[in-house]
Amino acid sequence: LRECGCFRELADSLPKGGNVLFVNPGYGESSLICALARKDVRISACFDDPMLCLMAENCAGLPDNLTYTEHRPDGEFDRVIEFREGRYE
Repeated sequence: LRECGCFRELADSLPKGGNVLFVNPGYGESSLICALARKDVRISACFDDPMLCLMAENCAGLPDNLTYTEHRPDGEFDRVIEFREGRYE
């Protein structure tokens, strides 16, 4: 996955061994690919749209280091990535 270029820059930028929050990551594909490529990173993804969260949660083969939720989880994160109009910050 890291070699194909899909979200490679994002995956490579995640803190080693970190705890990362993705906010409104579309259908969840970015968080899924990053979690698969970076097993050392714990990724939480939260959605404002419950239908998008439901779709992401029902993806087959979710890795153990990825959690989807409808609400922003409590806790500290090493990095928070907000998605707006298909771009992340």
